[in-house]
Amino acid sequence: MRGQANISFFTTIQQATTVDRNTLMMWVLTIIDTSTVIGNLLAPRLILTLGSWTLPILGISILLFCLVRLISLRHHPKQSSSDIDEDC
Repeated sequence: MRGQANISFFTTIQQATTVDRNTLMMWVLTIIDTSTVIGNLLAPRLILTLGSWTLPILGISILLFCLVRLISLRHHPKQSSSDIDEDC
């Protein structure tokens, strides 16, 4: 599932314009690298402080947040600029 998400994500990035693609990849790699370091440093401390159930609960919470966000975006798509002009 993760491999399919990576393929879909990077295929979408490749379709962006060159300037946007470079900036987008910069931010994606920055976020991934930063979250990896923070996760490696904080995971042991979270487990020692709050217990072994902390990481599964955190992972489930993140998945639920992403799922709710995805559903809300599908039900309320962005308006195009022509739609906004017509509403005014």
